[in-house]
Amino acid sequence: MLCDVRQFKIIRPFGGTSLVHRTPSGLFNDEDTVMPKKGHKQTEEHRTNSSKAQQGKKLSEEHKKKLSLALKGRKGKKHTQETKNKISVSKKGKPSGRRGHKASLETRFTMSNAASGKNSSFWKGGICSEERIIRRSLKYRLWKEAVLAKDNHTCQSCGSKKRPCAHHIKAFEDYPSLRFDVSNGQVLCRKCHPRHTEKSKRNNQHTHTMVAVT
Repeated sequence: MLCDVRQFKIIRPFGGTSLVHRTPSGLFNDEDTVMPKKGHKQTEEHRTNSSKAQQGKKLSEEHKKKLSLALKGRKGKKHTQETKNKISVSKKGKPSGRRGHKASLETRFTMSNAASGKNSSFWKGGICSEERIIRRSLKYRLWKEAVLAKDNHTCQSCGSKKRPCAHHIKAFEDYPSLRFDVSNGQVLCRKCHPRHTEKSKRNNQHTHTMVAVT
């Protein structure tokens, strides 16, 4: 029985070529090292070693051009309905990416600092007001989460659980020291919030007037 042996060259990912022989039992290179067949699963140790070996290596300009040419025409390629169905079936019952994953507070602050202020791609020289910066900060989001959890996402005025929001009992602009105090927050629904905001403003104005008269 004749053995079907084919010989060809392959381009390595980081430049250079290698002479490879294809046989029914697999692929062999010049050093007689068996290359894994299609569908072969590598061990975790092998994957780690391969990853470390590729770190810091840069593609040559020639190789970049070859990759670019090879990928041309793939952009915008659409799957057939049959392929979509196969992908859907293969994904069923399996966790999707990072869904349900919760980052630690340390990670959240690191991510927030890395994308805020001058580090943000939307930075325009600091044109936002102080109030807007605070209200969009992670610290303020954590305050809102704590207030919502404290009142069980229930409006303290009408008892509704629809569209709850965190409200400052003592106004945000008048009491800077109480902005992140959880006890100074309560949950109100979108319907009740505007009414209580106006009431808080009137009470604060009355308090300031009394102090001024005194």
